[in-house]
Amino acid sequence: MQRRAPAAPWGRIWALVLAVTLLGGLGLERFVRARGYEPSIKDDAWAWAWERGRIDGDPHAVAILGGSRILLAFDAATFRRELPGYTPVQLAVNGTQPIGTLRALAADPDFRGVVIVDTSELGFLHQNWATQDAELDAYRRGWARAPGAMAERYLATLVQSHVALVTAGGPRLLEGLLLQGQWPGPRYVVTHADRTRYADYDLADASKLRRAHEIVFHPEEITAAEELEMRLAEALETEPAIRAIQARGGKVVYLRMPTCGARWLADEAARPKAAFWDRLAARTAAAAAIHFKDHEALAHFDCPDLSHLDSRDGPAFTRGLVEVLVARGVVAR
Repeated sequence: MQRRAPAAPWGRIWALVLAVTLLGGLGLERFVRARGYEPSIKDDAWAWAWERGRIDGDPHAVAILGGSRILLAFDAATFRRELPGYTPVQLAVNGTQPIGTLRALAADPDFRGVVIVDTSELGFLHQNWATQDAELDAYRRGWARAPGAMAERYLATLVQSHVALVTAGGPRLLEGLLLQGQWPGPRYVVTHADRTRYADYDLADASKLRRAHEIVFHPEEITAAEELEMRLAEALETEPAIRAIQARGGKVVYLRMPTCGARWLADEAARPKAAFWDRLAARTAAAAAIHFKDHEALAHFDCPDLSHLDSRDGPAFTRGLVEVLVARGVVAR
């Protein structure tokens, strides 16, 4: 009678494979963290939709709208410590302008909170009103029309916000090794699960970034008085949205974020503060129109790339902003 060969110990083999894989992953995680990598989510429209859903019906919600300047400078933890009765929600989107989202909040009867709108003189142009439409569309679709995308974003955020190895990116590490012969350094911007961002310009080529934001000014670029009037008229077209929010008990604040050096000089020469922002502040129904140049608490910061604050200044900038908001009666301690 022929003997049957013993069954392969597949259970033990798979357990060993799993243990080796887990230990290898933990080792790589420690390796990349030791080289400065931090967990960072991949920001997208669905991550924005998750955050947008947090502000409905909350009269103490503070919606932070704008682009990269407020995204890097606003420190949510500091804001919560300074104003524990309020809930800041980061809804700024890199490379966009916020007027479309401001109008969408005005059309939402459930929104009754505070809106801080980081925008510049160019942000009011009609062609910039639709730059956050992808985010607004993701929010409108939400769980009812896109449950798979919302669930996928939730799970991705759960992993990406805890695992630095995902941030490091295998292809990027291999490219650095093959082309430069060394491990590439960590990215200078980290995005947290709540979409708040942290930028450490010591990890960036600041001089290269400064050149990208430095504007070589030419006299012919000065905006004519007639065009400034047109842009002011476009800005005032948002007044019905402001009134709608404030009629429900909310408040709207315009905020001109700091820029520095040649960038600020070029902006001021082309679109003088006195000719545009100050006139907007005098005519808007917004609770406040805050320009960084008007407040010492906001005016003394350096911009490593001329256009953005280093996030290490975020807590001090946010405390300064709270100081101004309280002084203007927008929020109460």
